[in-house]
Amino acid sequence: MVIMAHIQHKGYQFNIDSLRWFNIGGGGVDIFFIISGFIMCYVTHNKRISFPSFLMDRIKRILPTYWILSLVALGGYLIAPSLINSSGGETSILASFTLIPNGGKYLIQNGWTLSYEFLYYIIFAFFIAATENRNARYVGISLFITLLVFIGVLIKPESPFYLFITNNIIFEFALGIICFVFIKNIKTNKATSCIIIMISLSFLVVENTTALKPGPRAMHYGIPMMLLFIGIVGLEDLISRKKTILTKAVETLGNISYSLYLIHPFTLVITAKALKSLQIKNGLLFTSAMLLTSIVAGLLFYLLVERPITKSNKKPIATTCNDKQ
Repeated sequence: MVIMAHIQHKGYQFNIDSLRWFNIGGGGVDIFFIISGFIMCYVTHNKRISFPSFLMDRIKRILPTYWILSLVALGGYLIAPSLINSSGGETSILASFTLIPNGGKYLIQNGWTLSYEFLYYIIFAFFIAATENRNARYVGISLFITLLVFIGVLIKPESPFYLFITNNIIFEFALGIICFVFIKNIKTNKATSCIIIMISLSFLVVENTTALKPGPRAMHYGIPMMLLFIGIVGLEDLISRKKTILTKAVETLGNISYSLYLIHPFTLVITAKALKSLQIKNGLLFTSAMLLTSIVAGLLFYLLVERPITKSNKKPIATTCNDKQ
């Protein structure tokens, strides 16, 4: 969804009718945060893990790949700044590498989402240290995130950093925790899961066609995306039993999603300029070429860079409760 939103943006830049009917691409970030909220609970639920080991695992998983592409972007920025930040505004090299917002743009435009990821990881790690009771941990994290959002509503901060830590979008991590608790304790049948998916899609279709965005982002994107995620997980057994070309393709896209997410801004810039030089104006051809080259680039970057880094860093960060006994 995020890639489609960025392809649409490139279409506007080059005056090409590309996905102009698709107005909810930004919601891909929201489901990304919800899934992250869920996954951190899922991978740590039956494990004993320390504050530093959890954070170190997250750092090793996220930052090396991001920093490599940030260095590439830095090289491009030093040579031709307009290639990296075509929409204007000040680019902050410091914020790009530390992921601490200071009001400047990042070398990789998607980097802002990783800032929120690490904010969530730090909060999660704090509650790992605070309690071994899983339910208390999930309640504590959710309440703390809610408190931050509430503070933001009350004081309306102007500082980039305080705007960042109180943005209502962080509530979507709490929605991911709610998803985990719901899925762990309530088993939905296939019919119920399909109904939940249809309700979610109905909200999204209305938002896409009317541009109606009721309430804060965590509500108008977060709630439909949470329902969509719960519904899809409820159909996981059905989906996993039937191995088709489509399910294998989706699985591959899932594996390369981080590489694809990081590298597609580079690919879109290069491909859009190439298509312009070839005088390609057809919207469908433009969209297809942009999407295909991004997927190929994401796959290659995953195979050549991300996967080797992940394998080299893969060490146990936790032992199960039984292993400790």
